Amino acid sequence: MSTLAEVFQRTGAKLEILRADETLDAADGDLISDAYASLHDQLLSEGLMTWGVTDDVPGWAVPIMVDMLAAMTVDDFGVEEPRRTVVKIEGIIGSSPVSPAERRLRRQLASPYVQNSVQTDYF
Repeated sequence: MSTLAEVFQRTGAKLEILRADETLDAADGDLISDAYASLHDQLLSEGLMTWGVTDDVPGWAVPIMVDMLAAMTVDDFGVEEPRRTVVKIEGIIGSSPVSPAERRLRRQLASPYVQNSVQTDYF
């Protein structure tokens, strides 16, 4: 599990708006926090969110959320090309073709295949 602050910090690092030893300033943190709330609502409406908006993020979901948040905020932080395009391709939600982050999220939340078959009774 990671706290939201850790997820936001990792998002800032992915966007390269921070150096390794820096922390997000309040304005940048608020911008990423607002984007996270929007992302959470969007994923919840599609049945792709299994935790609350203020809950810690499960470890398996942290890289996915970071990629998606970075893609949502890349324009807000003025990330330049070619990095801008790469970040968007990696994490944009609802794109065609589906982004790697969305594909990983859907695969993680998919019901596992059940190999045991059930005998059908006909009446």
